[in-house]
Amino acid sequence: MRAFATSILVFAATFLLCYPLEHKTSAGRFRKMDAAYFLDIEYMLLAVLLYPFVTEAIYAAAGNLPDILHRLPLISLRPLPLISLRPLPLISLRPLPLISLRPLPQAAQFLAALFVYDLVNAVRHRFFHKGALWRVHSVHHSAAEVNWVTKFRTHPAENLLIMFLSVAVTLALLGAFGIGGAGAVAAAVVFGNVYGAFIHANCSWTFGPLKRVLASPVYHRWHHSADTAAQDKNFASVFPVIDMVMGTYYMPEDRLPRDLGIGAGQAAYPQTFWRQIIYPFRREKI
Repeated sequence: MRAFATSILVFAATFLLCYPLEHKTSAGRFRKMDAAYFLDIEYMLLAVLLYPFVTEAIYAAAGNLPDILHRLPLISLRPLPLISLRPLPLISLRPLPLISLRPLPQAAQFLAALFVYDLVNAVRHRFFHKGALWRVHSVHHSAAEVNWVTKFRTHPAENLLIMFLSVAVTLALLGAFGIGGAGAVAAAVVFGNVYGAFIHANCSWTFGPLKRVLASPVYHRWHHSADTAAQDKNFASVFPVIDMVMGTYYMPEDRLPRDLGIGAGQAAYPQTFWRQIIYPFRREKI
């Protein structure tokens, strides 16, 4: 039930935030309901159907994570006395009083969880722009017109990897710093998903003086830009400082992004649901 409730919360919050905002700021130029729009709707419906089941699996996996790691000798550090971290309190993965964030208020734990979640996703996102993973991720970038619904245009294989890898790594890192509050982690994941839809909204907000503090719709639109100077930039979804550190920050002062998509291969890219689903597994290159 909690997974279903989380799913309903994410999609309801996304719709209530993004739809009125985008409709109001687009000055009547709301996205037309063409084939590309309904393609995004198909992906959104798929996400609605899959999200509760995947989320429940994540909850179950997270609960069993300590036992699973203990039973894997190839990655467990316990059976290896030469490299065991147990005698080294300075780098122990157990919660340390000096760096534990548990005594902090829930709001501070939420911000810490959100930052770690965004950091993990940004690194994961960067890897998805390379090699075979790009073929999967290119489905998301195939949209020539981007709005909040485009957030859901994601290949199911990538969705599974995002949900399992990003959430699992986030939980592991937060556990290392003693953030054991499931509420803070769940709130961060929900907020991250809703905010991820918001930054896809078709509006020209840059957040002005705060543009280096929070990712804006324009900030992420540059990530979707076909402009060669903007390619492989702006991987973070919430905190631009992550891209500043990675050297992938891109936010021109004198113009807004215009042409979106995957560039030269846009015209030849499959634009139907099932062709996009099978595209990453075919040999053809676009």
